[in-house]
Amino acid sequence: MAPFAAILLSTIAQAMIWPMYRDLFGEKHLFERQS
Repeated sequence: MAPFAAILLSTIAQAMIWPMYRDLFGEKHLFERQS
């Protein structure tokens, strides 16, 4: 696989996964860290 394709694929995967992860875990952890 070409490096560009790998980067593009990982970027898309992160864009899809990160909002779900943030909704499940991120908000609480960020809030706990700041306080």
